[in-house]
Amino acid sequence: FTAWDTSIIPVISLSQAKAHLNITSTEHDDELRRFCWVVTREGESYTGRVFGRRTVTDMLDGGWPEIVLTTRPVVSVASVTVNGEALDPTGYRLNPDAGVLTRISGYTRAAWTSGYANITVTYLAGYVLQPPTDTQGALELLRHLWRTQRGSLRPRTDDDPMAGMGFSIPNRVAELWDANMIPAV
Repeated sequence: FTAWDTSIIPVISLSQAKAHLNITSTEHDDELRRFCWVVTREGESYTGRVFGRRTVTDMLDGGWPEIVLTTRPVVSVASVTVNGEALDPTGYRLNPDAGVLTRISGYTRAAWTSGYANITVTYLAGYVLQPPTDTQGALELLRHLWRTQRGSLRPRTDDDPMAGMGFSIPNRVAELWDANMIPAV
């Protein structure tokens, strides 16, 4: 059997995958589930953003007014601890798209307590509603994987993978995903 990490929600569901490929049987469900995971991971690698949703815990260094979370965008922050003590949510401000937590004291910025990996942040990363271009790109990559897995022979088209990519990402997928790229921090 295959165990799936239930803390990660793929960008497309099995039912979306089957509908996109016009599949009604359950014969290929395990393969399609695997493709949904691959598509999610490749989308994240290509764009630098979470596809789907998942809980993340970061251990970060203090000493500055702002700390950058490792995974973006951020839906919500569940908890922040500094040197093992819980911090009240009024003690920081979140920029969800940038994944930046700013330490505040009253109405002004303050520095996080200095230390190595002394700040622990647990948060939900991803989207409440994934951008449609991400989802459509994921479905198109799924279609590409499905078709190439079936060994179809066809002439070269604009849908063929981009040269130099580490993974076979068709041009149409790259164009859809490029619409919401987040620059590296």
